[in-house]
Order: sequence, then C-alpha cells, then structure tokens
Amino acid sequence: MKKEDKLLGVLVEIVRNFMDNKRKDIETLEKNIVEGLIGKGYEMDEINDLLDSVFNMMNIDNQEFKLRLLTEEEMPNFSDEGRSYLIDLKNNLIINEEEFENAIIELSLQNPYNGVKDIKRYLMSKGINPDVIFS
Repeated sequence: MKKEDKLLGVLVEIVRNFMDNKRKDIETLEKNIVEGLIGKGYEMDEINDLLDSVFNMMNIDNQEFKLRLLTEEEMPNFSDEGRSYLIDLKNNLIINEEEFENAIIELSLQNPYNGVKDIKRYLMSKGINPDVIFS
C-alpha cells in the first residue's frame, strides 16, 4: 500500500472516531483510533510516522500535538485505567515528559500489569505526589 493510501486510511480512522465521539475523552479517542489502525494491519511505529505526516500536512506544530502512544510491548503492562491516569498526570503537568517516560519504562520492568495504585506507589517512591484533583 502506498504512503498516500495509508495517510488517507489514518485520516479516515481519525474522522470516523471523532464522528462517533459520543462525548468520549481524548484518551479514549486516541486509543480507539490506534486500535482501529492496528486492526487494519498498521504497526505502532508506522502509526506514529503517519500521524506526524498528517500533522505536517495540516501545518500543525506536531511538538504541541504529538501523541505519545504506548508501544505494543508497553500496552499489556498497564490497565486501561492506569494508562489513562498516567496520561492525565502528564497532560495536567503533574509529571513532566522525562518522568512520564521513566515511569513507563520502570513500571513495565517491575510489574507485568500496572494499575492506578501501582503508578501512585511508584511516583511516591520517586518523591512525586500524584494525589491531586484534575479539573
């Protein structure tokens, strides 16, 4: 399949998910888009590259909008709630990019499956108070 066709496939998946939104949060939309593309045979690295291309085509500063997707190897190491919680912490600037990446790596190595409690325990061991209220 040509890159142009793949880009079109990514755009179709994005638009389809936004049209079927039904008030889902952005993490759920991202997850649905990625799962839909994986179901169509796309690889995670390919999805990241294609999303970069989509943002570049739209003249959007992809640093601001870059999605950090968990790799296929990282995904099974987190519950849906744990993954969403970790992303919320990063998006609400409770943890920075480096702390986010370190958490993913270290938690993936420590436990085969991490939930919210595991993430909180890990962050507290690093001196980070994750008990904040998201507005």
